[in-house]
Amino acid sequence: MNEKNFSKAALTYESNAVIQKKLAQKMISFIANKEYVDVLEIGAGPGILSRLLIDNVNITNLTINDVSNDMLSLCKDALEPYKDKVNIEYINEDCTKFKFSKKYDLIISNATFQWFYDFDKSLDHLKKYLKNDGSLVFSSFSENNFKEIKSLLKLGLNYKSLFDVDKYLTKSFKTHLLLDFEETMFFDNPLLVLKHIKATGTKISDKNLSVSTLRKFIKDYEKLRKLDKETNEKRIPLSWYPYIVIARNKII
Repeated sequence: MNEKNFSKAALTYESNAVIQKKLAQKMISFIANKEYVDVLEIGAGPGILSRLLIDNVNITNLTINDVSNDMLSLCKDALEPYKDKVNIEYINEDCTKFKFSKKYDLIISNATFQWFYDFDKSLDHLKKYLKNDGSLVFSSFSENNFKEIKSLLKLGLNYKSLFDVDKYLTKSFKTHLLLDFEETMFFDNPLLVLKHIKATGTKISDKNLSVSTLRKFIKDYEKLRKLDKETNEKRIPLSWYPYIVIARNKII
């Protein structure tokens, strides 16, 4: 997980996390009003999902994790008004390696697992900290994410396919629900797309683009303009392909 990218985006993340906020709200709708004694949130960022959790779910103890100390500081500030409502613990560690001190009734995460270097191994690690009847709820993005950028550059981040996600969940959990959908954002020009992506701590590729490649990319992206029904103008699209998982621990 790239701590540096998210630390740099700490102050710009929440105002630009349009899709991530929608995902958080959708996730909460599946667990609203339920009761959990111990909850672990992975990759809490500035606390977007954290606040929704406390407002809508009955929680006794909430453990907040993020690999970025800057993000965790923002989350602490955001959750200050909730300190008397729920017991909160903060852990600034890489969740894929850290040994948590207890098991949880619910492990939840919003738009984080796509950053795991090894998806299966990372979830195997986290699964060790689920109680026997515990639940794993998370959102992430599939292989078609940022399809416009991938089609133009012929490269992109290595998102795990929905097929492979489903295969892993079938093998590792007693029951699971996998929901996928598409969200499209529109921008006035390609540079604003790149600015938006950077502001959420994301990047379009693991490789650095040359100036000539970037210029060609911007020129070709302009040709993909399509109608934005909200403004009734042709604008630059950026397609997101998120999914939500609700899984129950397999009792061995």
